[in-house]
Amino acid sequence: MHLHRGLTPNATPREPPRSIFYRYLFFDWLFRDAPRRSFYERAAAWRYNKQMRRYLGVYLLRWLILFGLAYTLGAVFETRFGWIYLARLWYAGSCVAATMFFLIVCSWLMLRYG
Repeated sequence: MHLHRGLTPNATPREPPRSIFYRYLFFDWLFRDAPRRSFYERAAAWRYNKQMRRYLGVYLLRWLILFGLAYTLGAVFETRFGWIYLARLWYAGSCVAATMFFLIVCSWLMLRYG
């Protein structure tokens, strides 16, 4: 059986690993944006986004795990090995993860109570 490039045996297109990795960490693809549309389209997008907020908990957990992992690795490299420059890299990663954590919490609160 000959398959075209990018197709699986059931003829569904495969998603590139880079895209899967992006979807695993970032959640913007889940939500609809309708800033220049009619009132009814914006209202429908808002209702849809409020329904999709239930998935934010999964992303929150992922970023919390990444925060803990990066911070722990930074502390290990700093205290155990004395590699301060490598520890700074991991601490910077934990800052990015903490920022994403707060962004997800604020998004969830806005969609819950907004």
